[in-house]
Amino acid sequence: LDNEIKAMKNEASRLTHEQNSTKDRIKENNEKIKLNKQLPYLVGNIVEILELKDEDEVEDDGANVDLDSHRKGKCTVIKTSTRQTIFLPVVGLVDAE
Repeated sequence: LDNEIKAMKNEASRLTHEQNSTKDRIKENNEKIKLNKQLPYLVGNIVEILELKDEDEVEDDGANVDLDSHRKGKCTVIKTSTRQTIFLPVVGLVDAE
């Protein structure tokens, strides 16, 4: 009977230790998730402002047409903080002057 009591106590202490270590791991993982959920700011700088000119009339053959290639006016090229270079066919909110 004494041997069974010792075995049960050892099992109980092992399970509580395992439970505490699992709670600690869950707490650490939740903190890591909170850190990784924060989104960084996206900053873009204007590299170029281009003037698109009206080129020769393009024939319409019924296929898909790239409307951005037929635009007239000003367009911009921006470089973002994520090292992407993006062509914007419409200047948008940025003052072209």
